[in-house]
Amino acid sequence: MFKKLSLTIFIIALLSNLTYSQQIILNPQQKTYYKNAKSDALIVADENVTSDIIKKLESGVVQDNLNSAPPVKINSVPFSGTYSPEYIGFIATFTPIGGSSYYPLQSNATPLQIWQDPNNINNIHAVYTTCPTMDSPPSYPNRRTAYYFSSNKGVTWSYVIDSPAIRSGFGNITGTSDGNAMIVDHNGSSLVHCKVYVDVAPGVGAFTEIDPNNGAPNQRIWGRIIATQYTSFPIKYVMISSVNNTAFDSTFITKGTSLSSPTFQGSNYQPINSNSAEGYQIARGSDGRIGITYIAPDVVDLINANDVFFMESTDNGSTFSTPLKIFDSRAEVDSLGALRGLSICYLGTVPKVAFDIAGISGTSYFPGKPNKIGFWSPNVNSGNYVIMAKSGPGGNVFAGPRTSPFDVLTPIGRVSIGASMVGDILFAAFMAQDTIYRVNGTDTTSYSFIYITESQNGGATWHIPQRLTPRTTPAKDWSFPSISPTNDRYGVNFNEYIVNINCSQDDAPLSDALTTPDPLTNQRNTFVRVLIQNPIFVQNISSEVPASFSLKQNFPNPFNPTTKIRFDIPKLSNVTLKVYNIAGQEVATLVNNEVVSAGVKEVTFDATKLASGIYFYTLQAGDFKETKKMILMK
Repeated sequence: MFKKLSLTIFIIALLSNLTYSQQIILNPQQKTYYKNAKSDALIVADENVTSDIIKKLESGVVQDNLNSAPPVKINSVPFSGTYSPEYIGFIATFTPIGGSSYYPLQSNATPLQIWQDPNNINNIHAVYTTCPTMDSPPSYPNRRTAYYFSSNKGVTWSYVIDSPAIRSGFGNITGTSDGNAMIVDHNGSSLVHCKVYVDVAPGVGAFTEIDPNNGAPNQRIWGRIIATQYTSFPIKYVMISSVNNTAFDSTFITKGTSLSSPTFQGSNYQPINSNSAEGYQIARGSDGRIGITYIAPDVVDLINANDVFFMESTDNGSTFSTPLKIFDSRAEVDSLGALRGLSICYLGTVPKVAFDIAGISGTSYFPGKPNKIGFWSPNVNSGNYVIMAKSGPGGNVFAGPRTSPFDVLTPIGRVSIGASMVGDILFAAFMAQDTIYRVNGTDTTSYSFIYITESQNGGATWHIPQRLTPRTTPAKDWSFPSISPTNDRYGVNFNEYIVNINCSQDDAPLSDALTTPDPLTNQRNTFVRVLIQNPIFVQNISSEVPASFSLKQNFPNPFNPTTKIRFDIPKLSNVTLKVYNIAGQEVATLVNNEVVSAGVKEVTFDATKLASGIYFYTLQAGDFKETKKMILMK
């Protein structure tokens, strides 16, 4: 065990040396431009970055490199079936939805590609950007927004229709109060812009097209949409879209008043101070309130650059509150700011926002620097954001650096958040970079996993993130997790929860698809239904600050099959709590290097799968370490 720990520390140290060497410049006034096929935007990179990273990788700094020989399609069968990761009680069922794509990008930020109908939990709707042939890059004329439907909670799926049947992409989905899918994507034979599609009945695919462009001269693309609470309301839906411009980003709110024609409340487009490239999200609460969260642009608004804002409507989208700053990048001591990944859902009437926090300096970002994922809600931590996940030394997710300059990805990110329909349960999923890389021409790219975490107290505390997707040989790339905003209640037992996720799996790591299409790319749309059993959480028993660290005797003791372990934390600490058998073998990790605030804490340990006997539990927090004995009697 100690050898493995030493090896892990050694690898982390090596990766730390590597991560800080790469810098991607986002300032459009710099001289070296790389066209990003996935965002249709200009990204600027240091000319020496890619070659420098390749040299380091090839020299063995990262030992997991794959052979850089020309790629061959070797793993064309999509992964399916059940998978139970390291976390006991965590079961994921993977179901290929259908479709494949040589165009690998689903979003410039966090997509919303799945919607479970809260009024009919059997019906789950999904959209996916597909392109079945590697044709004519960078235009990819066969790129489509495919719509899929399941009437049995995702056990089986049917391809319904391309919406529309012309070049399109970057689709997002919601649903009306009568259960019909509502899709927004951008498309067009000449002027590409957002259009809205409303189905006539669940899963039918007879969509009515609503074109809100009205001859506008600018291309407003990258849509986000939410239906209002009832179709009888004057405002039927609220949409956000943006004009991509490397110098001045423009984002707009549209309020549609018809589900069959392009009619709107007030001005067709009302501006908000948000970054383009999908730096905004929208959701609806149980009472009909609508929340919008967005990232301030990094070029126009230098005072609020890379800050996160939230605003809310309590009158069906007619008016919105003054934007509230929920994350201030200038308050960060480690040059971190919000970047791309952003998601929002409601737990009843309370908004819940998750966002990526990356290394940023001016208009540059550092895709290799360890980073964090933040969470905000007005009723958590006095309205101050908390950390959900963190990579790098002292973090709770082990992730390699992002090496490709094309994808605007960081070690962990593109977070998506959703809620259970019952209780105070929240779920979040995000991408994490693997330490396996592949060199394809000038593009050195890491493979990705998807991690998942959950909270059972409305986001006040989060379980340590767990790897959701398997690590297979040959490697597969997992990307763009999208969680349904609402998920269909508890399982059979009170302590079982369900998460519905749409994501991508690919034989090739996500990389530039414009000038150097990867022949290994074969991205597949995948539905993951996750059953979380007996989740372990650090419960706050008392916020009174103890005088010192201490580990209490578990109670009851002896126990069968559950017991509670209480401990005192006098200051914010990284905490690890593990259980060992009498032979000294680790049998359970209850808390894994999780950041825990000061107070009296408690964890429930479920030993259902263990045999009767003597066990030991060890708490480590900073320099403090203590072990106690407990007895399981069945």
